[in-house]
Amino acid sequence: MNKAQASLGMIILFIAALFIGAIAAGVYITNTNKLQAKTKQTGDDVRKEASSTIFVMDIYGEDGRDGTLEEFRQVIKLPPGSDAVDLENLMLAISTTNATASLTYSGVGNSLTKGNDGYNTFTDEEVGELGDYFNRIGSDIDSNPPVNIGIDLDLDGTNDNVMVCENGVTCDPGDDGSYVLFNLSAAGQIKVQIIDQFGAPMDIAAKSNEVYGNYLSAISDGTTTYGYMTITGDEGAAQPYTIFADQMTVYQVPHTLEEDLDQDGGDESLVINDTHVILHYSSKGDIADQLNDTRGVAYPLGVDLSGGGTPIDTNITLLDNDTSEDYGTLTVMGTTTRASYIDANVTFHITPKDLNHGYYAVQYVEQSEKYQEGVFNDGDILRLYYEAAEPVIEDEFVRIILTTRSGTPTYTEFYAPNIIARQSVAVYPTRFSR
Repeated sequence: MNKAQASLGMIILFIAALFIGAIAAGVYITNTNKLQAKTKQTGDDVRKEASSTIFVMDIYGEDGRDGTLEEFRQVIKLPPGSDAVDLENLMLAISTTNATASLTYSGVGNSLTKGNDGYNTFTDEEVGELGDYFNRIGSDIDSNPPVNIGIDLDLDGTNDNVMVCENGVTCDPGDDGSYVLFNLSAAGQIKVQIIDQFGAPMDIAAKSNEVYGNYLSAISDGTTTYGYMTITGDEGAAQPYTIFADQMTVYQVPHTLEEDLDQDGGDESLVINDTHVILHYSSKGDIADQLNDTRGVAYPLGVDLSGGGTPIDTNITLLDNDTSEDYGTLTVMGTTTRASYIDANVTFHITPKDLNHGYYAVQYVEQSEKYQEGVFNDGDILRLYYEAAEPVIEDEFVRIILTTRSGTPTYTEFYAPNIIARQSVAVYPTRFSR
């Protein structure tokens, strides 16, 4: 009996031990599975972070000699094991006190210079002084007296004049009848050769009914171009050394805009007359074509500037007359003091449609084994070239964000140095950055 009871007790203890062991094993397996799952998730998170985070090595601001920084060079690389990044999907934003520039990749094969085919941020522009851009000379031009051209080419407040070279008095003897001489009140004398219809030099000292070439010839001293001239019609058979009334037209140099408004890779420029702003879009031909025909788009000012002392308050939407594409706005506001002239005190302001947007350019400093232009691979080291939306001043806080379409943003923050005076200025890393 006692033996039977002892055996039963042993069996019960054995079963209990097995039960407890089973529970313990179940707990161990459950915890192990959870730990494995957590470890896998952690590994996945690490890999995801590694595939989306960009390491910023350094940043320099350029051309700080005026006390501000507007262009930047930023060197970056990817952590080991990172997925490749298509640069078309890498966005850059640079934020300063009053503006943020949002930039995308300029594309394969583009240059590393600021401009239409490199890096650029679209910013607004105050144009400054402008005068009536052309005048057809309504009187005969000969060697004496000089004829007022009705345009101030050197922008000193005085209209300039022109004459034909004759007898070696006003020009060198070899220039007689082959050149006109512009007398610019501030810039001095500039000779311009007379051209025939075949593009060859022309001599009007001996009249022979040759035809002028209607070429757009630069009025230039070799360093600065002050304007252009054309001469049309034929020289006639009488009155040597004479260009007849209405044959010569003189043009101001068009003002070249800082931005490529139509984004075709060329420069836009503009001029004014008494009633209109004429904007020359590079997609419509070169300046010679546009000054000689109607390729420029004319926008009415809403006033006549010919009298001087003219109040003006005009906002113009810059629409392409062929495509109705909107390129931005022009604001003209103030009161002129001179006839046919926009004074420095008059606001003449262009705002591009894509204000504070633009492009960054990329240089491969080091190339990985998987190098492919336009792709950012683990092992590549890139230098990004870009422009802020406004000049960065001393001690100003700056934040730069690099973002892929599916990744985690990379933030870089710093304060500009308290003294900016050199061409190239290190801004990150510094003791003021984070």
